[in-house]
Amino acid sequence: MPNRFGETLGKEAVSLISKYLPAAYKDGADIEAREGLLLAASLAGMSILGPFCHIPHDIGQPLGAIFHIPHGIACAATLAEAMTFVAPSVPDKVRLVAECMGAKIPAGASPGEIGDIACHCIRRLANEVHLPGLKAFVETKEELLTVVPDICKASFFAFLPRSVTSEDIREILNRAYDA
Repeated sequence: MPNRFGETLGKEAVSLISKYLPAAYKDGADIEAREGLLLAASLAGMSILGPFCHIPHDIGQPLGAIFHIPHGIACAATLAEAMTFVAPSVPDKVRLVAECMGAKIPAGASPGEIGDIACHCIRRLANEVHLPGLKAFVETKEELLTVVPDICKASFFAFLPRSVTSEDIREILNRAYDA
């Protein structure tokens, strides 16, 4: 279950990734950036010990196995859409992620607006480091959507802030493919 330990470590990991990933991408010899990402990876790994993983991980495992997508890329490919999906249930958590990525969210923002801002932040970072999307690994959206039953069978969606249906997975994959 989500807890303060995981949240504290996760906040720092997201902040460090947002700060150092673009620098490390631009200059692989930037030791400060590489060290920052090493710390971020360690903190992120520890942050999931309590709350477990999230929708992108549950989707990413079957995508990786079926389409031979590296695990980190498979998880990143649906992260923005997953944040939009959970924002109505946990807007404060999604707001926190977006703010850790440098977003300024208006005080009266609706959960949908918060989700959209977080989605934009994640996509901007992915684009900045030229992270390949699903189209780089899966020829057509129709082919991608054939894995929805496999994802639903293989995934452990028990601890999410919002229940997930096969139609939800289909929509997340649809949007991620078009991103």
